[in-house]
Amino acid sequence: MKMYINGIGCVAPQDTKSKPLFANPVVEEVLQTSVIKPNYKEYISPVKIRRMGKAIKMGIVACTDALRDANVEMPEAIIGATGLGCQEDSEKFLEALIKNDEQFLTPTSFIQSTHNTVAGQVALMLKCNAYNFTYCHRGFSFENALVDAELTFAEERANNVLVFGIDEMTAHTRQVFQRINWNVQEPINVLNLLDNTTEGTVYGEGVASFSLSSRKNENTYGAVELVEMLYKPGQEAVKQKLGSIAKEHSVDLVLAGYNGDQKFDQFYPNLEEIFPNSSIGAFKHLVGEYHTASSFALWLACEVLADQHLPEVVQIKGKNKKEFNNILIYNHYNNLDHSFILLKK
Repeated sequence: MKMYINGIGCVAPQDTKSKPLFANPVVEEVLQTSVIKPNYKEYISPVKIRRMGKAIKMGIVACTDALRDANVEMPEAIIGATGLGCQEDSEKFLEALIKNDEQFLTPTSFIQSTHNTVAGQVALMLKCNAYNFTYCHRGFSFENALVDAELTFAEERANNVLVFGIDEMTAHTRQVFQRINWNVQEPINVLNLLDNTTEGTVYGEGVASFSLSSRKNENTYGAVELVEMLYKPGQEAVKQKLGSIAKEHSVDLVLAGYNGDQKFDQFYPNLEEIFPNSSIGAFKHLVGEYHTASSFALWLACEVLADQHLPEVVQIKGKNKKEFNNILIYNHYNNLDHSFILLKK
């Protein structure tokens, strides 16, 4: 069943508001990327802000923007996705637990540390008592949220659904990833991430939110035609899947989840061979790697369809297309969770 994206919102390490998109991308040498903080006071009262962690605040901003963009006051379901949840509050609670010898603990950090906190806070802000669920399936988190939304529409349980993918990165988690060589050991220019020759990538954070509907309207960015997942597939299985998509759909742009870590990027097949008439783009050199990075890719695909323009910093190879009607997002997380999302104008 088709799902129509009628509103989008995004908080990322790049400027997501200015046009043309990514005309002046953020260039910095980092070990991890961090989101550009929006003016939270425009969205949340100052009294509430001081009790909210970073993930909650940026989640509320992105969800509010998506609903405003779609002219929806109250979603009929809220479905979130996160790989690691609210890490900042989790760490605060555990540090206090150790420091205070498990005594005299305030509940705030614990309450806000659970994976479904952001979806819950958005519902509280909107006073929405509808279906509320959060998926935390590592690299498949966001894709499972989209599938849940698709089932919700198919069962006619809702006409509009708010879906978002969110993850945050802390210094402690990045240090853990460095120990297992998932994160680079020395700061690098994130825009040159795909040229990285050392082991590891740059982990990051962000949130992208979508107001989905079973009906198309004048605000529609595009229709989600396909959401599929493969767990631990071999390269041949991935080639077959991409080949079947290429045969069934005229793909104008492929957004691939290259992250600069050669031990994982080598599993991406030759996309120019499978999609010879398509532009090939990347997105993780803009925001870094995280479990729900495919949500940022979907937000980017919506912007490309709306503007009919592919930012120069996004395209890495392939044809220089001038018109975009079908965009395929192919991403994998550590060669375990492979996902395919097709967006059609």
